[in-house]
Amino acid sequence: MNNNLTEYLQQSTGYGEATVKSVIESFYKFIQVSLRDGKEVRIDKFGVFSFRDLPERQARNPRTGEAINVNASRKPTFRFSKGFEIQPDPAIEPPKSICSDLQY
Repeated sequence: MNNNLTEYLQQSTGYGEATVKSVIESFYKFIQVSLRDGKEVRIDKFGVFSFRDLPERQARNPRTGEAINVNASRKPTFRFSKGFEIQPDPAIEPPKSICSDLQY
C-alpha cells in the first residue's frame, strides 16, 4: 500500500492508520470485484476503471522461440476523465526556463 496516500488521508481526514488502510483495501477490492463481474467503476471528476477482454492467441516463448498458446484474459484499464486536471501548487515557485538565464 502506498505510504504517502495513507499518510495524506490520515492528515486530511483525522482518521487513524487502521481505518484509512481498511478503507483503501475495501476500495481496491470493490474495483476488483466490479471488474471481475463485468462492470465499469466510474468516479466523477476522476476517471473510469474498466477492462478489455483479450482473446486466446498464439505467442512465442522469448527464450526458446517455441510457439505457445496464451489463454484468454481480462486486462484492467484506467482512463482519466476530461475534467481531471493537475493544477500547479501556488506555494511552489515554477522552475526557471533554461533560456532565461542565457546572456547574449
